[in-house]
Amino acid sequence: MNGLFALSGGFALAAVFVFCAAINAARWRDMRRFWQRLFGGVALVDGFCISLWIGIQYPGANFWWGQGFGPDWECRNLGDGARVCFPDKPSFGR
Repeated sequence: MNGLFALSGGFALAAVFVFCAAINAARWRDMRRFWQRLFGGVALVDGFCISLWIGIQYPGANFWWGQGFGPDWECRNLGDGARVCFPDKPSFGR
């Protein structure tokens, strides 16, 4: 799974939490806290939209760091969705 989709999910979950806090602030008639939570929620929704757009437009954007194979593997994005991973060459006592 692309890590950017997980990041998008985190933004969405945080936005829901912040919007619920804004609703509670409005119930208690604390308008200062309501507007703070509302603008914070909008910023989180922006983060969600941007990370989701990047994840959809560039599916190989998060294809680095061995993709779980380990530090001794190299992974490359060849374009058009083609990805390849291969083990690093061993170093013979330099």
